[in-house]
Amino acid sequence: AEEVKARYTRVVWCAVGPEEQKKCQQWSQQSGQNVTCATASTTDDCIVLVL
Repeated sequence: AEEVKARYTRVVWCAVGPEEQKKCQQWSQQSGQNVTCATASTTDDCIVLVL
């Protein structure tokens, strides 16, 4: 149950490109690190990373 709860309280956001990565890092800081940033070169690669 705790593992499931932890999964839903943490967000993995995938950014394509440096500008999106910068936005994600700012969001992560403001969320108290509840947002984890991933980076990929394409949106298809992002989908693979967050699933």
